[in-house]
Order: sequence, then structure tokens, then C-alpha cells
Amino acid sequence: MTGLCWSESAVRAKLACILWIPVEAAREVPVEHRRVGNPILWRPSARDAAILQADWEEHIEHIALGRLEDLDARMGTYLQVRPKAFTRDDRTATFGADGAPATSLPRGFYLRTALTRKILAEAAHHD
Repeated sequence: MTGLCWSESAVRAKLACILWIPVEAAREVPVEHRRVGNPILWRPSARDAAILQADWEEHIEHIALGRLEDLDARMGTYLQVRPKAFTRDDRTATFGADGAPATSLPRGFYLRTALTRKILAEAAHHD
């Protein structure tokens, strides 16, 4: 099935090259007065790519086996799966561990702050 291997996944394609534009996020600073940092064009190193792949494979195994409810936002070193529903009533069609049709909260892949911090620190080191 297409998309169930890392090399063909949409996640890998989206993470192959990312333009980061750091923006000050202090809530007390009005949006129009926030500082914008230097843009960073980031591509994962071989080590980062291996970590992302391992995280993705762990998550996709839970999804493929119908173990969505076992997914936890604490899982993964750089990549996590979190609900992306507007409310807890939002549901999407899926399959349970027994293969029977089921519903679940929609989920999405998100980068963990550990990777974001690493990318920003590496960019600051190169400036």
C-alpha cells in the first residue's frame, strides 16, 4: 500500500526541506510589533532523518494495527501524533484493532519542540 513506507510517505516529503521563519511569540507584544528572525532553510541531516523515520514507523505501526487510542503525544523523539480535531466530538472513520470499522479523533503528525530548538540553535551557531 502506497504511503505506508517512509520513503513514499507524505510526511517524509514534507520534511525534506522546510523554510523556518522565527517570529517572536511573546503574548504581551502585539503581533505588528513582534520581531522576525532570519529565515532558515532546513534539510534534515542523515541522523535527523533516521530519527524522524524511526518515530514515523513507530506511529504508523500503531495506526496500521488499529491501535490509535494507544498513540500518545509523548511518543517520538522529533515527531509526534496529536489530535487535530476542533472539538472532542469531531470523529473520523478508521479501523479498530480487530479490523472492524470504528471512529476516532482525527490526528496529525507534528514536530516536537526538541527538533525546533535544535534547528534554531544550529542556525544561531552558524550566524
